[in-house]
Amino acid sequence: MRTRRSRLLLALSLATATLAGCNNSTEPKPGKPTHIAISAGEAQSGSVGAQLSAPIAVKITDDNGRGVPGVSVDFSVTSGGGQLSAASTTTNANGIATTRWTLGTVLSAAQ
Repeated sequence: MRTRRSRLLLALSLATATLAGCNNSTEPKPGKPTHIAISAGEAQSGSVGAQLSAPIAVKITDDNGRGVPGVSVDFSVTSGGGQLSAASTTTNANGIATTRWTLGTVLSAAQ
């Protein structure tokens, strides 16, 4: 079966940030979301039509590098086709949002 190397360049966009509620920690609360970076799942390869073995994950941080919870993140496949398990998701307590990608059925260089 043919395989293809998938360099993941997902079009990511931030939607409205909704910060998580109050906690009892003495650590400062994260500020506004200002940065987005791929935190896991890039440079995977897989069989045509198969789900990649690891989820795609991005981390949303503030100006001080703290993960920002409760931020809506939109994922989209920009070429190569396929389906995402969630096109939109919200960051967890550490500022990480994830989705799974099932590759398209047409052999091409995916992004």
